[in-house]
Amino acid sequence: MPVIGVQRVKWSDFSPAAFLATTLLIGQGLLASVWLVLGLAGTFSLPIIVGLLGLCLLVGGVIVREELVTISRRMWAQLVQHLSGLPIPVRFVGVLALLVMALMGVFNAVLPVRFGSGDGVAFYMVLAKVMAASQRVTPVSGHEFNHGVSGFMGEMHHAVMLMLDGEQAAMLFVWVTAVSMLALVVALCGRLGVGKVGKWVAVVMVLSSTS
Repeated sequence: MPVIGVQRVKWSDFSPAAFLATTLLIGQGLLASVWLVLGLAGTFSLPIIVGLLGLCLLVGGVIVREELVTISRRMWAQLVQHLSGLPIPVRFVGVLALLVMALMGVFNAVLPVRFGSGDGVAFYMVLAKVMAASQRVTPVSGHEFNHGVSGFMGEMHHAVMLMLDGEQAAMLFVWVTAVSMLALVVALCGRLGVGKVGKWVAVVMVLSSTS
């Protein structure tokens, strides 16, 4: 957060879920630029990727180790607060939405990437797959628009995940990003004065969207 001018003493002024989601998304953006530079230099190799990720985890752990327990407690209290005082039907929908989010993470982590009939093997993440295989950014002529569905940042991180643990890791990365976006949606609703019921309606709208 200091990258965008938020001092450490002000971290507690923000919603814990929104704080973690914002930190994650900013980190994704910064790392995507690093992956791009490595790809352009032709040094997009597994040892360098693992080393950089390990360094980020080490530095991040040193910086926030004292706040981890506090942020975890605040997140739990925030979740309880968002579920308390609601009509029983709305609370049921909220719990069901949390269950759906958890199951989506489990499915992305353990289910095969392709089961039954579906899209072709080479349809999605073409740029990421070529980058992971060649260890450099390689143009995919004519396929950038119809096969690149996750944007620059997503393609870079998908290439990293494909090198680390294959397509399963790339699917799980999508879930982590989606949960972060849900946290930001709830935080924006709070900023706009939306109540508890409205926040859960927004969560359900996002989860039921196909976009």
